[in-house]
Amino acid sequence: MGLFGFGKVKGEQVFERGERANGRIVGIEVSEVTRDEHNVRVDEYAVEVAASPVFTAGVNQKLRPDDSIRLGMPVVVRHLDGNAVIDWPATCDGDPGIVWAAAKTPPAPGIVDNMLGLDKARRKGTGAFATIDRASVEDAFMGMAQMLQLALTVRPEGLEAYQVEVKKVKVPHYATHLCVDGTVLPVWVNPDRLDRVTIDWPVAAMTDPGIGRPPAEILSEVGNVFSGKGPAQSVMSVADDRPIAADASGHAPIDGVSFQKWVDVEAGLLRDRVSPKDYDNYAQQHGVPAGVWAGAVSGWQRRMMTDWRLGAAYGEALEAAKKRR
Repeated sequence: MGLFGFGKVKGEQVFERGERANGRIVGIEVSEVTRDEHNVRVDEYAVEVAASPVFTAGVNQKLRPDDSIRLGMPVVVRHLDGNAVIDWPATCDGDPGIVWAAAKTPPAPGIVDNMLGLDKARRKGTGAFATIDRASVEDAFMGMAQMLQLALTVRPEGLEAYQVEVKKVKVPHYATHLCVDGTVLPVWVNPDRLDRVTIDWPVAAMTDPGIGRPPAEILSEVGNVFSGKGPAQSVMSVADDRPIAADASGHAPIDGVSFQKWVDVEAGLLRDRVSPKDYDNYAQQHGVPAGVWAGAVSGWQRRMMTDWRLGAAYGEALEAAKKRR
């Protein structure tokens, strides 16, 4: 495991000695740097740590697999002296071979992707929405690679809808759930060349974060002769396609906290803007036994990250609970 320093506190100390806590990814920034004459993608995360007091940490961390990372997703963290890292193995049994370093400043809330060239598209293009009519995989580079192709119906403001095909599409890791037929995406259209359409993946993923939803199945067919097909295999299994009830009643309670109780209290914590130090007291007021809330949340998070059906049910149930309240 390669670790870079956190100033006076080493990364190894944060992971090994840091206090375990629940957290949430509230910001994602993707950039590219040159190292040893190679271009390397750099992922930085802003993680809200449910410590006392609550704080937001910035961390440059390489998480594998990364195709289930979503804005707003719950994670397990370890924090020490104001520094924090994502405990990816504890979150979802992810690869422990992580490289991380402190980010000088946490990314801003939301998603910024500096690798997509969106600044120019946003500056010179016309905003529109596009619906994915069909996602397919086509051979490229004389059959040495398989690339994603999207057939879109574009609806620019003030113009009639038209159809276009966008080839060699690369879907960012935080948006892999969006590449399915029928999805509506924000795009930028070159007013002089309507066939030139740029998908605004960050805005799309901020609008529909997809917490708990698996990568689109078609992405498993994308790859090349060097990397093999598909992105890094997600820890969220999609092999079992049996339907899951929205209330996930088939899962046993954890420390006396049922799935529905977990969802209802989580919705209340968000709505009532409860401070992390008061989570347990708040949970007790809603029928949760004293002292068990943190452990129950951690247990449910682990289940959710290893069962995509439960994650999908969580997202739907949380939205329903917010509306009820």
